[in-house]
Amino acid sequence: MIKFLILYFLFSSVSGWTGEVPLFAYVVNLSPHDTLNVRSSPDYHAKKTGALPLDARVGVDSCKKVGHSTWCKVFHLAQYDYDAFGYGAKPGWVNARYLTFSDRGYVLVEGEGNCDYVLGCSHGKCDIVSHIATRSDKVVGIETQKIARSRLKGASHFGAASKEMDGYCVTGRYIEDYLKEKALKTLRSKYDDSAYQKAVYFIRDFDVMWPEKISKYMHSNIGLQVSYRTCFGKESRLFTDHEIYTMEKNRSRVLFWRHTEGRGDKIYKSLYDVMKSMQLPVSEINQVKPLTSLRGFPCPKHRQCKGYAFLHINEDSDTKEYDWQGLVVILEKYQGKWYIVGLLKDRWTI
Repeated sequence: MIKFLILYFLFSSVSGWTGEVPLFAYVVNLSPHDTLNVRSSPDYHAKKTGALPLDARVGVDSCKKVGHSTWCKVFHLAQYDYDAFGYGAKPGWVNARYLTFSDRGYVLVEGEGNCDYVLGCSHGKCDIVSHIATRSDKVVGIETQKIARSRLKGASHFGAASKEMDGYCVTGRYIEDYLKEKALKTLRSKYDDSAYQKAVYFIRDFDVMWPEKISKYMHSNIGLQVSYRTCFGKESRLFTDHEIYTMEKNRSRVLFWRHTEGRGDKIYKSLYDVMKSMQLPVSEINQVKPLTSLRGFPCPKHRQCKGYAFLHINEDSDTKEYDWQGLVVILEKYQGKWYIVGLLKDRWTI
């Protein structure tokens, strides 16, 4: 019974909301041509004041429980303009079921802009970049300091610029490049194995906005098997390199992926949205596990296959044994080279 209650709590949590107010949110769980209503108060019957499309990025002012639902008050970010929620839009409430959250990006400190950049928040404190060391115009080191979340407000690269600046902030881009290269170097040093090295570079390039970077790791004679479960099986789907390359163009085409564990509801999503949910930034990976089994992946006879689980574990969580997410990458050796042949989203928290 205790195990059931724990699993119920984990799988019924709302879009990753932990009770702390996040800095940013992205709109998810919509069809490509649908919009999320913004309302004057946290109620489905409240006046509609705006609408947000899929993938919209907004700032978060507060979140609260209303009955069995969670609602968040969101606000417009400079240059993130949408037809029904653009410049001058008033903050409004949206259901958190349609949001995923982030604590990474530019912020205002006490309402003032100075291109300040936050890397993450936990327990009411955020890590803000306080010093950047450079050499030949390249970031070679950063220092951070803790600052109370209550003093911060999410912003954009335009909105975080100081009043004296004529333009926008660019430091965040260099910070992210530095963190990505540092993380990539750390990951590569873990295992001196050609299959593993190929998997690491795939993780680096895995971005649905650049599908050609994904398809270049595939072999046209093999394809890519994708699972929306934590193992491969009858509900896995096989895609060609052309289908991967054109997944954004075909985003309106939804596919059946699996049944939910509890009620058995059918889950329909586009390939683009499933692949997007699998993306795991290199800089957030803090554990790698070579697989002793391939999670049900059907490796052909007389072929060599390997698999790796790339994980992000929330070390600040009181239940970190459950609070993690990851991506499993399966590789197959074909004609002397390693190719990515299988992907699955390995995630406990929702």
